[in-house]
Amino acid sequence: MKYLVLNENYFKNKSKKEILFYDWYSNEDLTKLNKKSLKKLEKNMICKYHWDSKSKKIKDYKFLRKLINKLLNEVTISINKFHNLNYSHKYWKIILLPWLQRLTLLFYDRWEMIDKIPKTNLIFCIYNYNSSTGFIPEQYGDLNPQNKDFNYWIVSKIVEYKKNIKFIKKNAPLIKKYKFELNKKNKLSKIYKLIFKIFSKIFNCNFFMHGMGLSKFETLYLNLRLSQFPFFWIDPVYKNEKVNIEKRKKYFYKKSNKRDFENFVKQMIYLTIPKDYLENYNNIRNAINKSYWPKKNKIILTAYSYNFNEIFKIWVAGMVEKGSKYLILQHGGSMGLAAFNENEDMQIDTSNKFLSWGWRNKVKKIIPFNAFTLSMRKKKFFNTSAKKIYICATLWRKFSAGFSSFPRTNLDRLRKIYSIKCLIDNLNDNLSNKIVFRYIKKLEKRILYKFQEDIFNKRIKYDHADLPFHKVISKGRLFIHDSNSTGFLETMFYNLPTILLLDKKCDIFRKTDEKLIKLLERKKIIHYDADSAAKFINMNFNNIEKWWFNKDLQLIRKKFCLKFVKKTNNPVNELKNVLKNCLNEN
Repeated sequence: MKYLVLNENYFKNKSKKEILFYDWYSNEDLTKLNKKSLKKLEKNMICKYHWDSKSKKIKDYKFLRKLINKLLNEVTISINKFHNLNYSHKYWKIILLPWLQRLTLLFYDRWEMIDKIPKTNLIFCIYNYNSSTGFIPEQYGDLNPQNKDFNYWIVSKIVEYKKNIKFIKKNAPLIKKYKFELNKKNKLSKIYKLIFKIFSKIFNCNFFMHGMGLSKFETLYLNLRLSQFPFFWIDPVYKNEKVNIEKRKKYFYKKSNKRDFENFVKQMIYLTIPKDYLENYNNIRNAINKSYWPKKNKIILTAYSYNFNEIFKIWVAGMVEKGSKYLILQHGGSMGLAAFNENEDMQIDTSNKFLSWGWRNKVKKIIPFNAFTLSMRKKKFFNTSAKKIYICATLWRKFSAGFSSFPRTNLDRLRKIYSIKCLIDNLNDNLSNKIVFRYIKKLEKRILYKFQEDIFNKRIKYDHADLPFHKVISKGRLFIHDSNSTGFLETMFYNLPTILLLDKKCDIFRKTDEKLIKLLERKKIIHYDADSAAKFINMNFNNIEKWWFNKDLQLIRKKFCLKFVKKTNNPVNELKNVLKNCLNEN
């Protein structure tokens, strides 16, 4: 008999034959990462990851879209009853969809992972979590797919629910809860609130802008150009209540004899719906009403706050209910370009209009706009005296999460790291001391692991992204990105020598853009092999501008940017036109 374990520490006695649950493990030493170790990990996996199949992914995507909408309708009815309200489906969609979509995708991913495992002569080793409220989050951001305890709990719940799987169970260790931090508290926030509350009685705010990704100066300038007082919107503080598990169960627990995935999710909702939607909801609304935030306005704009900011979402939902228009601006990479992007779909679903960076599709809500935040900044030019090679890396997840065309599994993550390691190792010695490896170190708090810097050449330097990217790019002669990300679009926008190192298995583009992607590949902007990318850099770095400013390459770059990171010299005037058109629409 074999024992399927979720981690290496399930049994103290190692005499039992253990099989690891896919590629879930935490005690890796990346200094030993090589082709052999990657092949060994892949070979030892109990079966292939289910979403490695593109056809299954397409089929599941359609199924899950329908299911999420069905669940949203049911939760909307229940939550109105919970609060004795009668708000619209649109109201609750703005608040609930980011949470419900992520939760459903996460549960389905784990469900299918378990389903695909051959069950013959296999015993699942799961955990018993004594507290029924242990994973109830205060806010949606607290549900972290990278929290190993949360993952073990989900798998344990699914195995028990299915009732057709042999398992043993032991008590789980103390739960390590994750707390999402949205914004750093400003010591002067109380003074700002008092000042803005006074001015809110004098000035109206027709265009409410929150989480736009702009600096304070840019926000001030934009408000003045829109002929309104430059408010800075500080989130009001509210009281955090205790969980009322009995009331949750009364309104949200749906029991069924049919043991399929849909009914599993319905049984789990009362244990995973954030307190901010239930116990804290009235406190948040009261805090908003007492604050200086507008009681009415015409248009709301955001680029970031649509997702994790519960106060903002609850306020927006109320304003939309009163007739305000809700606009979401694209804030970064992969949108319109990646084959799958559930975050993009969610933004379009919850908004009245979605302002893209230039692309469009068949959805009427999408307005082909411009790369607004980039166009608001000063122009950047290639610095001929710059010597640095910036490798801009993403900290990928250990536990699979989401549907997007990015690395999803731990094995995918390790392959990405190995690809960068091969690139660095194959660069000429005279280039090693020019490398700056940039990654967002503060994200370690969310992905719950520390990046191992000692796996690379000791001569390279590190940039932990303490400064915004646009403030350091003047130092770079060449920029290498490992994902179809905001950074890649940013260096393309500023017309700086750019290389995109991808994995064909993970980084999949939309069929509609295949011709354009082929052109980027032909001009050596996109590479799928670290060794060939290193060879190209070794040959061209000393005269990189000759390659980059080649007439044909520049025409292709302009064509790409026009669609995916469009530049404008008059971003504010273009925004004014969009706002005017939105106001004129019924």
